[in-house]
Amino acid sequence: MTRTKTLSRRTFLTGTAGTAIALPFLEAMLPRNARAGADAPPKRFVSWIQPNGTVTDNWVCSQGPGGPTDFELSPILEPLAAHKSNMVVLQGLQAKGAYAHTCMVALTGRAPDGGATGISMDQRLAQAWEGQTPIPSLQLGVGVVNGAESRACSSWTGPQQPLPPENNPFAVFSRLFPNGVGNSNAQLDAVIARRSSILDSALSESQALMGRVGRSDELVLENYFDNLRDVETQLADLQESAAACGSPTFPEAPSPDDPWWLDNDRVPEVLDLHSDLIAIAFQCDLTRIVTLNVADDGGAYRTFPFIDDVPDGTDWHGYSHHVETGETQMLTRIDQWHSGKLAELLDRLESATDFDGTSVLHNSIVFSNNEYGPNGPISFLPEQRNHSHRGVMMPYTLYGQAGGALQTGRNLVFPLVEGGEVYGWGIHSTRLLLSLLHLFGVYDETFGDLEYDQGVLPELV
Repeated sequence: MTRTKTLSRRTFLTGTAGTAIALPFLEAMLPRNARAGADAPPKRFVSWIQPNGTVTDNWVCSQGPGGPTDFELSPILEPLAAHKSNMVVLQGLQAKGAYAHTCMVALTGRAPDGGATGISMDQRLAQAWEGQTPIPSLQLGVGVVNGAESRACSSWTGPQQPLPPENNPFAVFSRLFPNGVGNSNAQLDAVIARRSSILDSALSESQALMGRVGRSDELVLENYFDNLRDVETQLADLQESAAACGSPTFPEAPSPDDPWWLDNDRVPEVLDLHSDLIAIAFQCDLTRIVTLNVADDGGAYRTFPFIDDVPDGTDWHGYSHHVETGETQMLTRIDQWHSGKLAELLDRLESATDFDGTSVLHNSIVFSNNEYGPNGPISFLPEQRNHSHRGVMMPYTLYGQAGGALQTGRNLVFPLVEGGEVYGWGIHSTRLLLSLLHLFGVYDETFGDLEYDQGVLPELV
């Protein structure tokens, strides 16, 4: 066949209406399970942040002779026993910081100076995943009032640029589903409409080219049409998913005059609602990054009338200091209760299914951390020093496999650095934060304060 008119490559790429129709552009607009090479669901990240440190002797897992996979859960981690195979325990790491209540170093790997002095790991991840979801990231809090934009904030887009947590779960739900309960999700509807428009334009303009090209180019276009039909199928799948996500169950929002989500006694309900929101947002692919502060730095003077055998005459912060004088039972019970609530979040993520049949938890990493490590003497150090409110021997755990990138069911004990055997000094958490980025496919060479350890943790990645 003789071509009647020569077509430039630019004409093919942009079309007569200026609409991009090249496959790379279309792939960028596809739902997650249709993108080129994306034969697996997306990865997600959750950070669960607690204050006040822990009772180290009751948190450390015992190691058996069989190595990292041979370990027994500690009393504080025992409520997570159902997720032991999904767990990585990290022992001996150190965090940037000193004697001061602050959650802002948890994900930045930097010492604060009135605020965070650099970007947090979750926001570096949000940068790398920009444009993949309607909402780049969510910041959730439970009674985080004091210091919400400073010491109690864990998400930072840069130096002195906080993303304060939202305590009101009903406000978060309205952001995720602005059309309300039982109605179509406007954000997903807009994405679908935009993709449909681009697809229709691509089909129309490509078909118009068929009579103007030679046979070899016709074969290219026929293959292109086959790909576009695949796009149509995937778009239909996205519409079906959007319909399923369009009517999530959620309690009716209370009156603005009744902010009960700030009531001390209703902390369990707020944690449950936030856990529901995380599972919903992930399954509907509205966001892939969430930070959850279960209290502000220092614990917000929280008491625990909902935990058996924990008198409410002393608050969380007070119980953390009782450990210094040998009273470990109350803080242990508080930490056990939080382990149980974390297990409930993991249950939700494990029961949510991705398009390939794997669980949302399998395709995620849930990072549980604390603003401090121990609160009192540590029996297994050579000298029993008071380590209260220090960033040493941090209680870090990971859950989920990041789609298979992370081997779980392990207890990793990192050696303390030379000269740190008395004070608990260890490998810095900057290595852990960088390792998390690598597990998510963001291969930066450094993260956090460059004066501290750099590089990944080879045992983890």
